[in-house]
Amino acid sequence: MAEASDLSWRATEILTCQMCLKEFKNAKMLPCVHSFCLDCLQGHCKDKAPGDDVACPVCQKEFRIPDTELEALPHNFFIQNLIDARDDINRLQQELRSALDSETSLQKQLEQNQAKEKQRNYRMRKAKSDAKKKEKQMRVKLKLASETERDLRRQVTELQQQQLQQVAGAHERTQEKTVKSFNKTAGHSKPGTFPSMLC
Repeated sequence: MAEASDLSWRATEILTCQMCLKEFKNAKMLPCVHSFCLDCLQGHCKDKAPGDDVACPVCQKEFRIPDTELEALPHNFFIQNLIDARDDINRLQQELRSALDSETSLQKQLEQNQAKEKQRNYRMRKAKSDAKKKEKQMRVKLKLASETERDLRRQVTELQQQQLQQVAGAHERTQEKTVKSFNKTAGHSKPGTFPSMLC
């Protein structure tokens, strides 16, 4: 990590103009190999004319202003290539971060969907289990209800039979009393007459 930080600092130092302390813009290289922005050199040589000797702002080694002005100084393609490479790296890093963010977002969404699916499956299994339990309970209740109904029918039948027996017994006793009363009445009546109760 420290090496990467040192490398980044070194790259920034290489790409920084020693006059404006900003990143090179249209870097021009002097014969002493020091490079500066074209605008910085033009400001440095504003009182000079083509053919005049000017000292390098860093090493003080003199160089001659070209007859066609400072634009004729060689362009530092090495620095420009470094800037372009740095920009490409930054762009690729940004694309990589964006891709990683998208991947992270998709992974998170996938995990959420999996969690929802798991929860939905759990609810479905629980619903099936609850339905089976309720079905079992209903079967037990239906069985108990059926048994209860049979017991009630049996009790009703037995009660009806008991009532019929009681009615038959009462009717039989009533007939016996009637016969006895008739016989008793018949025994005290005059010949040729009928008891009034037979009328």
